Amino acid sequence: MSCELEKQKELVKKLNIIDDTFFHKLVEDRGVCEEMLHTILEDDTIEVICSEPQKYLRNTQARSVILDVLCRDAAGRQMNIEVQKGDNGDHQRRVRYNGSNIDTFMTEKGLPFERIPDVYIIFISRFDIFGENRTAYHIDRVIRETGTVVTNGFYEIYLNTEYDDGSKIASLLQYMKNTQGENRTFPRISERVRYFKEEQKGVREMCELIEQYAQERAEKVSREAAIELFYNGASYEMVRKSLKNLTKEELDKIYEEICVHS
Repeated sequence: MSCELEKQKELVKKLNIIDDTFFHKLVEDRGVCEEMLHTILEDDTIEVICSEPQKYLRNTQARSVILDVLCRDAAGRQMNIEVQKGDNGDHQRRVRYNGSNIDTFMTEKGLPFERIPDVYIIFISRFDIFGENRTAYHIDRVIRETGTVVTNGFYEIYLNTEYDDGSKIASLLQYMKNTQGENRTFPRISERVRYFKEEQKGVREMCELIEQYAQERAEKVSREAAIELFYNGASYEMVRKSLKNLTKEELDKIYEEICVHS
């Protein structure tokens, strides 16, 4: 490891559930996802049978996506929970795109439409996305002329940690924003938090994950910088000297994509 255990503990203690690295580690546990969904959907009968953090949905014809976590319950419903700290981008269109990719990825060829599973997208942010001072926003499909609510099996729920309305959902969100100490309202989540923040094995797992994320981020930034430099006419040699995080193989691939086949 790159640092001593006590220094690692101090680093991990500062993490909150809404932080990507911590969230992805916690939701490996089905019980954590189940407790979250019981609270958010106000349904204690939900049984999560599969939870897949950072679920990669490959789209060979268009943009692929990586979901923070994709859960499947005993009824076959697909439930995507996303966490977002920065208010940058069109989040509603992101939700729409994620949902369409889940439908495509999870639907077998020839499956009758009535058997396409229900999909829930739960978007949790540190900001009030609609600015209407609500903890939760449930988006319905409504017939404009009559006001009747209709459904096609796709559900959007937007939650935020900015506004606290005193509900149980708000209590969960506030714990996600400030994850310190035990929270008896959410025993399973609290148990996993304690494991990763206090137990030696859990702390080590978290530190290894943080180092991995840092490396991946550095590589991503370097790749994006290389693409921009090539598009602006920089030579191969200049980019190679400027971006030492990229291997020769990675740089060659980017160069071929931008400068040879463009």
